Amino acid sequence: MKKLLLLLSVPLIFSCGNNLDTEITEKMIVGGSTGEKIHISADGDKYAGEWKSNKKNGLGTNTSASGDKYVGRFKNNKKNGLGTFTFSNGAVYKGLWENNTFIGK
Repeated sequence: MKKLLLLLSVPLIFSCGNNLDTEITEKMIVGGSTGEKIHISADGDKYAGEWKSNKKNGLGTNTSASGDKYVGRFKNNKKNGLGTFTFSNGAVYKGLWENNTFIGK
């Protein structure tokens, strides 16, 4: 029975083509465009966190393909509120953000 199931699922997997990665990694936990989501973009950037109206809103983690990482709050797709940004070279900024710009030293 397991072999039959495997044989039947192979054509389904290959029929997904290039969208297979998107279908696996872009899972909505709450229906619609609001909830929690993991999204990996074509350029390798990854966001895992809260969404509202199809935008990053609330707590989340954004990791760039270059190795930069931000953990904190988002509002309308922008870093906004408390957050920690770790640069790929190891430098760290912890503090307030407003419209993708850090406020402070």
